[in-house]
Amino acid sequence: MRSIRPLAAAAALLVLGLGLTSCGSDSQTATTNAAGPSTSADAAGRYGGGGTPTPSAAAGTALSIKDFAFAPATLQVTKGATVTVTNDDGTAHTFTADDKSFDSGQLAPGKSATQTFDTAGSFSYHCEIHKSMKGTVVVT
Repeated sequence: MRSIRPLAAAAALLVLGLGLTSCGSDSQTATTNAAGPSTSADAAGRYGGGGTPTPSAAAGTALSIKDFAFAPATLQVTKGATVTVTNDDGTAHTFTADDKSFDSGQLAPGKSATQTFDTAGSFSYHCEIHKSMKGTVVVT
């Protein structure tokens, strides 16, 4: 019987997690730009105000902001990938390209934004609010 309990607990967490990711309707949709990375605004013209990442977000295309750091610090994705950035911290942050080619705007705690990378290369980014927070997306 003891071997069933961890399995039941894992199944309950999976069901709970799937239910939570479907809540909220203010999610943001990224647009594609053949010239490079792109970020889209929501209906009110705000950047980065989106809801939670969708369950269909592919593994390896997610960035988390936690403890004043981006994780992973270097993310490798393929050309055309959409990266979901989620603020898992207790304060607002941004996801801003060093060259200003994309900017999520302020992401409140628990909020997410998406960014599509259509061009191969290395894209350095930072948090506009906390300049020491830095990372890189490498697109192949």
